[in-house]
Amino acid sequence: MQKYWFYIEPYTCIFVKQKEVLFYNTLNGEHLHSKNEKILKLAKALKKTDNLMIIGMSESAFTDSTISDFIKKIRDSFSGDILEQKWSINKPIQFPPVLKIRKESGYTKESWYGEKILTNLRELTFYINNSCSQNCKKCQFYSKQFIFCKKSKYRNSLPLKNVEKILMEIQGSFLSCVNITGGDIFKYQELYKLSQILKKYPFKKNYHINYLNIKRSNKNMLKILGSDNGSIKLLVHFPINNRDLYQAFRVLNDYNINVVFVVENEREIDETEEIVIKNGLKDYRIIPYYSGNNSTFFAKSIFVSLDDIKEASPNQKEIFSRMVLNPVEFGKIVVLSNGDCHANINTPRIGNIYRNNIYDVLFKELIKGQSWRKRRQFQTPCRNCVYNLLCPPITSYERVIGKANLCHIIE
Repeated sequence: MQKYWFYIEPYTCIFVKQKEVLFYNTLNGEHLHSKNEKILKLAKALKKTDNLMIIGMSESAFTDSTISDFIKKIRDSFSGDILEQKWSINKPIQFPPVLKIRKESGYTKESWYGEKILTNLRELTFYINNSCSQNCKKCQFYSKQFIFCKKSKYRNSLPLKNVEKILMEIQGSFLSCVNITGGDIFKYQELYKLSQILKKYPFKKNYHINYLNIKRSNKNMLKILGSDNGSIKLLVHFPINNRDLYQAFRVLNDYNINVVFVVENEREIDETEEIVIKNGLKDYRIIPYYSGNNSTFFAKSIFVSLDDIKEASPNQKEIFSRMVLNPVEFGKIVVLSNGDCHANINTPRIGNIYRNNIYDVLFKELIKGQSWRKRRQFQTPCRNCVYNLLCPPITSYERVIGKANLCHIIE
């Protein structure tokens, strides 16, 4: 009786969860999903460390249509193949990629302080003040879901010397972007000086400004902010004051801006599209906001379907990355106007710039934080889903809603 080696290609991932299995080809995005006990048993055998994704099979196994049909699908999708054992004296050897993780006990301040820990920093957001003359209805809530201005009755602002100290400390980091917002940043007395300091650095500077705070008197400052790798993010929320919005467009007419529309329902999307067409906007984003009363709209806009996952087709490197960290939140630090530091504005404080340097802040998040390592495969009910490493990482939306599975896969 003929014998075979059945093997899975090293670029194919096998995800086994309770009573189902998923074979995912990271090169072409092919998915093979099964809840059949025979296929599940086959998958578990392949995943055994000693087997190295290769198992022996006899010719009689192929008389079972379930097994033979499945192996045909594996071969047709270029996810694996069979090899006659007569062509191999011994069992073939292959080396499936294995993720190597450094144990947390190996992290010490002595070994990670200085430039080494700075390599984890990717993005900084400064809320330079919290003063604003506007009275936006949802002022305190937008910023919990995405970068957005907010004010507070407790007036405070970040001293320029402390911001400059942080910028000096992070030299040698992989920082690619700094976000500046408030409050109304035009009420920050040292805004011009801050802009001149930021110009010394190569990273991208994004100034997030509410459209209601764009005035003709700010035009010269806006010109400064929008130059030298600076970008103006115009924040627009509903209901829109058309007079103020069109005034903002006129003031910003000569600059490259990115308009950010925050929407809660289909009607606001329609209004946004009308504004975009009417004003010939080229660079804009539409961001859904969860209000607590728009679940149907939010599910339609944000929830992930199986087709979405298949279309995204993360590669092997991205999957490995999701095993150890949250790629969406990793490397981000938010500094509030009172000096408090957070990795995510919804997670506990990890330091304060008046008491801690940036190294302390990064080290605490790396070791004890609740953002950079917030991974879907450890959340309920996602932990029991074979697609958890293919789904987008956890974001602020999940934190605000209090639900991990923003999807149409697990209802």
